Amino acid sequence: MLPIGAPKIYGIFGYPVHHSLSPLMQNAAFRASKVPALYIPFEIPPEALGPALRGLIALGIRGINITLPHKERAVFSMDRLTPEAQRAGAVNTVKIERGELIGHNTDGDGFLLSLRRDLKMDPKGKVAAVIGAGGAAKGVAVALLTHGVDQLFLYNRSRNRLAHLVYHLKKTFPSRKNSIFSQVIGSKKISDLKGIDLLIQATSAGMEGKMCLIEPSALHKGMRAYETIYYPKETPFLRMARQKGIPRANGMGMLLYQGALAFEWWTGKKAPVSVMKQVLKKVP
Repeated sequence: MLPIGAPKIYGIFGYPVHHSLSPLMQNAAFRASKVPALYIPFEIPPEALGPALRGLIALGIRGINITLPHKERAVFSMDRLTPEAQRAGAVNTVKIERGELIGHNTDGDGFLLSLRRDLKMDPKGKVAAVIGAGGAAKGVAVALLTHGVDQLFLYNRSRNRLAHLVYHLKKTFPSRKNSIFSQVIGSKKISDLKGIDLLIQATSAGMEGKMCLIEPSALHKGMRAYETIYYPKETPFLRMARQKGIPRANGMGMLLYQGALAFEWWTGKKAPVSVMKQVLKKVP
């Protein structure tokens, strides 16, 4: 347990986590809001996730963000889940309160804020496609269905993970069963995206800057492109979208707004979004 008067400790669990900009952003937010707190990255391998989460209580740590590859597995270590985390089937934010781990998910609402502010797009009535079936894809898919997307197409390389996501979404949104479509792409690339208004790349494929799961011919100027990865700033997917003249955004906005929502949930204070945004803009 931390001594009385020590800074409150927050942080992020990931594997790897060295690339995360959350410490930079959240520490700036704490300083600007005069909150005596420190935000630290913790590199936690998958097999250590459960014990690491339970250890937060004994250490007196107040809150943790969860990033790749832990968002879905973290659900099973929580004492309670918020409705947002239950719908998403994934946890990206944890609050420790009265000896309990409370799991929350700010990815979906963070994505929607970024979509509206960075791409000037409301998903209501639109046709969207999400590539991926992990924690980020779940958060995005749930947000889109919650906010009235007309049809949702899901693509993933792994059949089992895709089937699990489709099952979760249809169970969570029973009235939208006939609006959810899926396709396993395996080692192939997506070649047909006719009628898609919004295309979201929600896998880690572009993190090394070497891979894109879409054929260039599948992109068309009637769509908008969103990449949930924020580093590198231009993934192969976004480079392809730029070359096609398609409006696009990377995950920096999603990082900003999901982080701001986490800050507010932890502290009860309004997040200094402009400060957080300025810090992220300075990152090369």
